[in-house]
Amino acid sequence: MVLAHHESKSEAAVVARAAPSSIPLVLRLPSDWELTNERLLELCSLNETVPFEVDETGALILSVPSGPTSEWMGYEVGWQLRSWADVDSGDLVVGSSALFQLSDGNRRSPDIAWISAARLQGVDIFDGEIWQVAPDFIVEIRSRSDEVDRLQEKMEMWLRNGVRLGWLVDPFGQRLWVYRADGEVEELERPEQMSDEAVLPSLVVDLRRIWRSA
Repeated sequence: MVLAHHESKSEAAVVARAAPSSIPLVLRLPSDWELTNERLLELCSLNETVPFEVDETGALILSVPSGPTSEWMGYEVGWQLRSWADVDSGDLVVGSSALFQLSDGNRRSPDIAWISAARLQGVDIFDGEIWQVAPDFIVEIRSRSDEVDRLQEKMEMWLRNGVRLGWLVDPFGQRLWVYRADGEVEELERPEQMSDEAVLPSLVVDLRRIWRSA
C-alpha cells in the first residue's frame, strides 16, 4: 500500500503509473478538491479499466481489475445467491461494479452483495450510481494482486458499517473466513458448502467447484 500526499491530479497520475506493483494505491487528494460522488463517477467513466473506491478519509483507492479466476468464482457464488433471493419482494444481488456509500464516508465495492428489500426501503435504485445503503451480506474474493491482510481490514470495515454477514474467499490459499456482525470471525479450510440461517435462511451455497483439486 502506498500512502502519498500530492498537490495536483496530474502528480497523482504519475505516482499511479510509477508504482503499479504496489496495489492498491491510496492517493491523498488536495483538501480543496472534494471527491464528490459526481466526480468519483466521472473518474470511473474516464478510466473504465481501473476500479476506484474511496475510504473514510476521502482518499482515493486504486486497485487492479479482478483476474478471471476471481471473476468466475464471483459469478458461481452470485448465481446461487440470485437464485435464492426473493426478487419478487424487492431483494437485489449485485456484483463488483456496485458502489455503496456507507455511514462512515467509505464508498466501497464488494465482489458480491445481497441487499434485502427491507434495507432498500427509501432507496431509489433507479436514481444515481452510488447507493447510500449497507448490504446485508457481502462476499470478497481474493485476486492474485490482493493481500489477505488488506482484505481482512476491508471485511472489518464492512461490518462496522452495518453489514450483517461477510465471507472472504481466498482461492489461492484454499481458505474462507466468515465475518459476523457480533465480531466473530471463523476461518475454514476448503468448505464444500456454506450457510447461515440467521442471515441467509434456507440458502446453501455449493463451493466445491471453486477449490483447486487436492
